Amino acid sequence: DAPRARHTSGITQPPVHAIAVQRILDHARTRGRSTRAVAEAFLDRRWSDLVRWHRWLAECRDQNEHGRVTLYHGWESGMDNSPRWDRPYRGVVPGDVPEYQREDNKINTDATQRPSDVEYDRYLWLLEEMKAARYDDELLSKGMSFAVEDVFVSAILSVACQVLAEIGEDHKRPHSDVRDLYSWADR
Repeated sequence: DAPRARHTSGITQPPVHAIAVQRILDHARTRGRSTRAVAEAFLDRRWSDLVRWHRWLAECRDQNEHGRVTLYHGWESGMDNSPRWDRPYRGVVPGDVPEYQREDNKINTDATQRPSDVEYDRYLWLLEEMKAARYDDELLSKGMSFAVEDVFVSAILSVACQVLAEIGEDHKRPHSDVRDLYSWADR
């Protein structure tokens, strides 16, 4: 279930955060003790969140353990509205989509350069399917009208797991976390 106190679309994004953390830690090493301490304190606060996110992607979005992350919406790829999703979106037949106001047509007034209303209904219908499944990974894997094992996000997850495992080794994080991260990176 989505947190009640937060507004959420229920979709994920490519797991690039560990790669960003590595860059921050590398930068902090050259900037002196206080900068390094701030970066390491951030890692202390966020380590378990990063591992939990990678674990969720590796275990819940790669349920067959083949190393391929399943996306339930093209927006989860970080490449919103990319033509690479046109074919899988064709299989989405929207039901009753709640009324909505598009904002993209105020920014980009050329209708040929943005999704049609029919396409947008499909995008929003997928969010409704996720809500109806209460974001339960088992139900999503059985009932979504869009499910694509995405090579791009899978490759990012592999690299991110490798990077996070190396961070874990360098910063003496739990061995079980590091072992799991390496395992997911190698799928």
